[in-house]
Amino acid sequence: MKLRIIRLWTLEDYYNKDEIFSIQLILMDEQGNKIQGHVPNTYIYKFRNVLKEGEAYFIKNPNLAKMDEGKFQLTDQMQRLTFNRETTVTPCLHFFGSVVGFAFIDYHPIIVSIVPQNISLDVIGLVVAIGKIDARNEDRKRHKMRLQIQDVKGSQLDVNLWGDYCYTLSDYIQKNPNILQIVIILQFAKINVCLNQDGLNENSSSTFSYMKFNRSSEKDDFVLKMSRKQSLIFSNRLR
Repeated sequence: MKLRIIRLWTLEDYYNKDEIFSIQLILMDEQGNKIQGHVPNTYIYKFRNVLKEGEAYFIKNPNLAKMDEGKFQLTDQMQRLTFNRETTVTPCLHFFGSVVGFAFIDYHPIIVSIVPQNISLDVIGLVVAIGKIDARNEDRKRHKMRLQIQDVKGSQLDVNLWGDYCYTLSDYIQKNPNILQIVIILQFAKINVCLNQDGLNENSSSTFSYMKFNRSSEKDDFVLKMSRKQSLIFSNRLR
């Protein structure tokens, strides 16, 4: 198979935080089709220093394992590649497909709840409101920041950034105080159904700082507060 690794991360061992339990991958062919990949603990030694995010490879003799139906999927493939003892990986110097594999969708299907909640999605938007980081949890991975983003049609979505991603955006804003417009790309985001009539999570205590250049009328404020029924939880990639 001729594939590019567009995302690579590791999962730590539950009992030993210093050990890697597995390597997780999202791979893409030249036509833009994506599939998840998995290197189990037994073979990490073989592939850890070989596989690099952003690089393309010829991958021979992987196993295909069926994904659990109903669980959250990062791609629309119901199988994943599993690297094993017989798998070989060699660099591919001539890969003609996309480098990042964005597949943006319109906000409307998200807002009216016709997008499956168990599959990730990509969106792009202008940041119109930013909340403070909620750092009440001792685990940094559970710290979060709430945003509101807007597309070219004026539709808006709530977004939750978790862990390091909220600090990445916060640091960028602090270091660039004169930048008034921020456009972000969320790749492999997860939909979370909001719980109350305002379109916000019941347990949220965030307050928003609105970006002044985007607030044009009281009608806009009303739409911000009342129109959203979905929010995005983002835990994989921010650009």
